[in-house]
Amino acid sequence: MFEGGTPPTSDVQDPTVTYAAEGSYDVTLVVSNDGGSDELTITDYITIDNGTGINESMYQKVKLYPNPASHQITVEAEGLESVSIVDMLGKVVYSKEANSSKEVIDISKLGKANYFVKIETIDGELTKSITIK
Repeated sequence: MFEGGTPPTSDVQDPTVTYAAEGSYDVTLVVSNDGGSDELTITDYITIDNGTGINESMYQKVKLYPNPASHQITVEAEGLESVSIVDMLGKVVYSKEANSSKEVIDISKLGKANYFVKIETIDGELTKSITIK
């Protein structure tokens, strides 16, 4: 669920969400299976500084692969500034300032789970999800 975003909910792996106003917004992840369901809210996870939101062209310029992954992931973006990986409890498990427009990240020591990858570029910030298997 994307507080204040359009659309407010999504069931796709990498949704595009637009925010009309500046501010910090919460993100809630709801997961369910035959054993039940659970949800996690990360407070102020998305910050919009100029009210433009994350536009689709920026989203398409950022590449994160492979997904799912097991040993390493690659993040590619023009003007890449930093990459962070956050677990479902909101703990930052990896963070690095980028040295180039392409960063290869060793994820072999991270547990098998779903994570958020927070990508900051000179054009803004966006978050994608990734599965480590």
